[in-house]
Amino acid sequence: LLALQLGRGDLIFLAACVGMGCYMPLVKFLHRGEPMARMTFWTLVMGTGWLFLLSLGRWASVEWTAVPISVFGGIVYLAVFTTLITFFIFQSSTTVIGPTRVASYTYLNPAFVLLIGLAFGEPLPPAATYPGLLLIIGATFILQRTKPA
Repeated sequence: LLALQLGRGDLIFLAACVGMGCYMPLVKFLHRGEPMARMTFWTLVMGTGWLFLLSLGRWASVEWTAVPISVFGGIVYLAVFTTLITFFIFQSSTTVIGPTRVASYTYLNPAFVLLIGLAFGEPLPPAATYPGLLLIIGATFILQRTKPA
């Protein structure tokens, strides 16, 4: 552990985890009854604006004609299904069941990835991952059974 060295990507990932951890409680705190579609819209507009500003210097170096149309289709899919719909569901459910319960469902992602992988013929992961998977599923059920304060 003392020899652990964090790279730039590790720090970016850590910052993203902290940001996501703060996001759901802030949604509940800042929500003032406006329609959730409006809140989702402005969240995504502001996020897109910041990403656009951060990437300004790199746009000229991309050879846009060499990018296959399937890449743009993938970007549209990611924008609509994994971003727009997910943010709308997260924000809507956070105001109804609370940020702790919503966050507990996100811990089930590894279990769903495992099931989807099995459905597509992927091999089972190493047995060392099963205790962690059981711990995540158990913790999620415990969090769902506790009554919010």
